[in-house]
Amino acid sequence: MLGRFPHSLLPRSLFGRLALVQLAFGIIIALFFAGLMETTHQRFHQAATQRQAQDWAKSIVSRFHTDLASAIVSSMDSQSLLSTLADTNPSASFYLLDRSGSIIGASMPLTALSQKAIALAPIHELMASRAELPITIADPAKPSSQRIFSVAGIGQPTAPTAYLLMLLRAPETTGFLAAYTNFLFSDSLFLAAGVTGPAIASAMLLSFMILLPVRRLSRSIASLESEHDDRHPFIQPTPPANAHSELDQLNSYFAAMAQWIEDLLRSQKAEDRKRRELFANLSHDLRTPITVIECCLEPLVQNDADLSPGKAHEMTAAALSQTRALAHLVESIFDLATLHSPDCSLCHDVFPIAEVLADVVLKFFAKAQSLGKTIALQVAEHDRGLRVHADPMLIERALDNLIDNALKHAAGATQITLALDKSLAGVEISIIDNGCGIPMEIQATHFADHRISEFNYHSGRGLRIVQRILELHGSTLVLYQSDERGTVFRFELPARSRVLDSSKV
Repeated sequence: MLGRFPHSLLPRSLFGRLALVQLAFGIIIALFFAGLMETTHQRFHQAATQRQAQDWAKSIVSRFHTDLASAIVSSMDSQSLLSTLADTNPSASFYLLDRSGSIIGASMPLTALSQKAIALAPIHELMASRAELPITIADPAKPSSQRIFSVAGIGQPTAPTAYLLMLLRAPETTGFLAAYTNFLFSDSLFLAAGVTGPAIASAMLLSFMILLPVRRLSRSIASLESEHDDRHPFIQPTPPANAHSELDQLNSYFAAMAQWIEDLLRSQKAEDRKRRELFANLSHDLRTPITVIECCLEPLVQNDADLSPGKAHEMTAAALSQTRALAHLVESIFDLATLHSPDCSLCHDVFPIAEVLADVVLKFFAKAQSLGKTIALQVAEHDRGLRVHADPMLIERALDNLIDNALKHAAGATQITLALDKSLAGVEISIIDNGCGIPMEIQATHFADHRISEFNYHSGRGLRIVQRILELHGSTLVLYQSDERGTVFRFELPARSRVLDSSKV
């Protein structure tokens, strides 16, 4: 039956459900006490009435002794006499019994009786006063009804020849409303209500105090946020549809937090592994120029070294070249560490992005010519006024790295193009070369899903610096195209104003 009860009618909180159960339990207890007190009051009233009427049958036998003696012999006389007694006592029914309990006369026709005999055991108990009142007996007219009575023996007190049975009706002593009018019952009812009410209130208060820490813990888990790792924030879970109580919600929060912790530990282990690989590769890259520098400088400081001036100059130039490469490597490592630092902040400004692109093209124009390549800027006339909201120095640094990377590594490329276009987010910047593209095996390893693989050392520190700069700007570097037609890297920046006021240029 409880399984069919619709959950939508139940309170969602566990406290509400407990309060509902406690209220229902209190009502049941109150009804039980009311029924118990009604029964107790009825028995008390019956006992008092029976004690008061205990000698009524004796007084009637004493007064009508002669008439009763003749009524024992004649059934007609017995019914007439008993009917007269019933008329004078409307709250009682009269029966004349022989010594075996058979009914030999009644205040009503014998044909109206359902049973023709009455058990003598209750009669003997009342006459001997051996049992606690009230003592009841089955009504011959209605055997299912038990009624109190008064009885007296006819004849010798020690050996009566018959019995006069007087069944008391007293219908006003039964029923809840009748019992409620009695001061004893009403006072007891108020006493029970006074005890049950505070008991229910105390139980509800205790339930609230027990569930209060559970609610606080649920709120603490739900409001938990990651303060040390922005890549793995704890997202407040949505309780499932069947979460009808605080414990169900707490269970869902614990499950979500456990999954979050498991994902965080797995991610940290992967990052630690990749970081160890990064340090190992950096150690190798640092060791190579240091070894070359040591090999070039060691003969120069030996007194017995037989070096020609040209050889000494060549070795010095090699050491200087390796020193510059080492300085560039250290600088890139320092830049990566700075960009990944939690204290890294951007100096945002609104500036015309086309001017920055033009400066970058001008900066690398001579270097491109020395390598036999050309570098060009592709911007439509109506897009020259596009402005972006970003850190101009970091954006220029990212463009420098991308152009330098294209000049060094774009195999077969003869032209590098910087292109600027409008996009839904703001502006779209593309770095295009006409080389033979990046080999597929390198794309699969270093550019997962067309993006630079995180902590992939071999994809180049320059590209990783670019990717981190764009991450700080809410963007990402995408390998848009790489095949025999060339390679295209692309990223977006947010715009502030599409057209630049000519008076402010």
